[in-house]
Amino acid sequence: MTLSSVAVAKQRPTKTRSKRQPSTRPALAVSTLHPTALDLSPGKEHLVCPDCATWTPITGVRSTPHLVPHHIEPAGTPGPPRRCIGTNRRLILDITVARWQRRFTEGGVEAAARRSTKVLPKPVAPVAPPVSEMRPARLSPVPARRAYLAHRDACPACTDTAHCTLGATLATTLLRLLRQEPERRRGADLIEEFAREVAARRARQEPRRRSAEWVRVSRSVDRVDEARRQQLSSGGAPSYHRA
Repeated sequence: MTLSSVAVAKQRPTKTRSKRQPSTRPALAVSTLHPTALDLSPGKEHLVCPDCATWTPITGVRSTPHLVPHHIEPAGTPGPPRRCIGTNRRLILDITVARWQRRFTEGGVEAAARRSTKVLPKPVAPVAPPVSEMRPARLSPVPARRAYLAHRDACPACTDTAHCTLGATLATTLLRLLRQEPERRRGADLIEEFAREVAARRARQEPRRRSAEWVRVSRSVDRVDEARRQQLSSGGAPSYHRA
């Protein structure tokens, strides 16, 4: 084999790689972040960027941890992308995964403790009585007369001598209420008279009740008055006692 037949690797052109520009922001200690704004799960290291408030991956965990380059606008926004000022920001991993998990768990317990676990019962709606036990509202001749006259004015079939079905019902109801009105008024007068008698009886019994109360406490009052007179006769200052 000659030297000309030996395979020689061809030199390939190298790619032009841009150097990573470090962020001008100061290094961020991850222990200052809230546990819920940080994820240190192995292989899933993320945190909420303090500058743009977006979840950003952490790279270089074992060497020089920093935030990966990320943009401010969401993906698909037209126009040139605007890179966040927190791109390539240095991070200080001054907290272990176990401590972060403990703080994260304790924060969840505190949040759950702030929520009230008391189940407030719904107000029980009153049960409507059955239709057979419902009492219709008491009718009065005044609204019945008003309804009858309004129907007479609007119904062309109702005249002075004839009525339609609804007009006849309204007229019958009005006549029945007019016949019952004197009896209803007498009943109302009886109820009012009974209420006046009860009030007069209570007024007559009030002096007797006051006299009975005075007789019940008169001995205690006399005893206190006698003690006060003796104290005044001896030259002492009056004192007040409860009976």
